[in-house]
Amino acid sequence: MKPNLKVDESLIGQVVRTKKPLMILDVRKEKGYRHLDLAKKVGLCSLLSVPMMVKERIIGVINTYTAAQHRFTSEEIQLLSSLADQSAIAIENARLYEQMIGLEERIRETEKLGVLGEMAIEVAHEIRNPLTIVKMLFHSLSIPDKKDATIIENELDRMNRIVTQFLNYARGEKPEQQKMDINQVLENTLLLVEHRLSQQRMKLKKTLLPLPSISCYPEKTAQLFLNLFLNAIDAMEDGGELEVSSEAIGGFIQVKIKDSGSGIPESIKERIFQPFVTTKAKGLGLGLAIVHRVVEEHRGKIEVDSTPDIGATFTVSLPIEVVQ
Repeated sequence: MKPNLKVDESLIGQVVRTKKPLMILDVRKEKGYRHLDLAKKVGLCSLLSVPMMVKERIIGVINTYTAAQHRFTSEEIQLLSSLADQSAIAIENARLYEQMIGLEERIRETEKLGVLGEMAIEVAHEIRNPLTIVKMLFHSLSIPDKKDATIIENELDRMNRIVTQFLNYARGEKPEQQKMDINQVLENTLLLVEHRLSQQRMKLKKTLLPLPSISCYPEKTAQLFLNLFLNAIDAMEDGGELEVSSEAIGGFIQVKIKDSGSGIPESIKERIFQPFVTTKAKGLGLGLAIVHRVVEEHRGKIEVDSTPDIGATFTVSLPIEVVQ
């Protein structure tokens, strides 16, 4: 087997380098021709290769062959060069059109987010009053299960803090980070989905290794993991197993959330963290977009590995040291 030639050493490479047509009387006798066996097999002999140019930039070449030795005329060279130029323009226009369609889509998504943002601010204002009333009524109730009562009270407080932080953010105020144990955040968040796991006959497997405390936004971090847990549960309609693990590795705290659900279709896997991309019939497609944004706010990263009908694994990596 012959070693591959560098582009500059090949015949096409000469066309790319010189940006001029190249004529070969018999490619079967040409040292720099890569496909000698193919030429002999299908009967390729003389070659005319012309560059495809757009604004002095070469984007490809067009080759034409004859079965017998043939000296290409200037008219033939001009004809193939014209075809190459028109093809290059068509390809470039198609590429620009694809970019334009992509840009229009991003503009539409930005407009949607802008409208949702304005609506969210109004909703946040309206939520505060009934939230205060609910909390007052809660304190007047007698709930036998103290554990449930504590969870309800903590979640009411968390809802109030989320609304407050959101409104502060809308006014340009940035929330403060706190030192947190991510394992404790995971444990507290898992309590919120405990009933759903039980109702849908799902097993929970936890492997939480000792972790150093890190600086993070507590409410946002809790929302991050809650969204991932709910996403995993929704993917396991007929039951399954939710695996949650954590460890410190390579300067990061790594949390893996694995489900045994339906997986993510390949058609949307690359876009799964974009707003309004969802596999759910009634979903808005904002949960994973929020997860991605929160991870970025913590200077972390998130990855997804998925196999259809086997499940998906989301890996969240948060830096142990704060990156300024």
